Amino acid sequence: MNTFRSQLKQPVKDAKNPFFKSNYVTLEGVQNAIDAAIKGTGLAYTQIVKNDDNGNVGVETIITHESGQYLTTGVLALRPEKATPQGYGSTITYAKRYQLSSAFGVSSDVDDDGNVGSGSFKTQAKGNYQQSYPQPRQQVQQKQVNPEIATYNSLFNKALKTLETDKATLKSQVTEQIGKMFPNDTKSEDKLKHGIMILKGLIENEANK
Repeated sequence: MNTFRSQLKQPVKDAKNPFFKSNYVTLEGVQNAIDAAIKGTGLAYTQIVKNDDNGNVGVETIITHESGQYLTTGVLALRPEKATPQGYGSTITYAKRYQLSSAFGVSSDVDDDGNVGSGSFKTQAKGNYQQSYPQPRQQVQQKQVNPEIATYNSLFNKALKTLETDKATLKSQVTEQIGKMFPNDTKSEDKLKHGIMILKGLIENEANK
């Protein structure tokens, strides 16, 4: 993380917030800043979307390291103002952006000196983002990572370099191969094991060319 912080360049706030007449960084902008600074650190991250029976949707961010350790932010739970696919989609994007920004120290919003949070800002936002209930302060916990998750992430990063491809293409390729070779996979742990096997095969095939 120290290496990452030394390489991080804060992204330009080039997206407009029409409600508060301010600029912010999009989710893609946050991801691009992180992806540029994460190279050579052994770090990787994943974001998990969760929901409950009360209409809340949440995002948990997990940062893994090739050493086998990881950090988790816990779940940031929000309730969309409108229970529509668009409402849920924009709320998930919002939660992902805030989770990543917080976990990696990316400055994605203009500091308003607490005006919006304290209610002293005169204009009320009409967006899709309302917290469903007071959330406890998120604590970053350090745990021993599942070795298979660490192995998968390490192989995935190695395959990116070996195959000279991008994350979306490689992920799609692995998913497609799992579907063809193991159509009965329903458990995430089975997909993880088979994903490791497929990544090893892709790397070995490229090395033997």
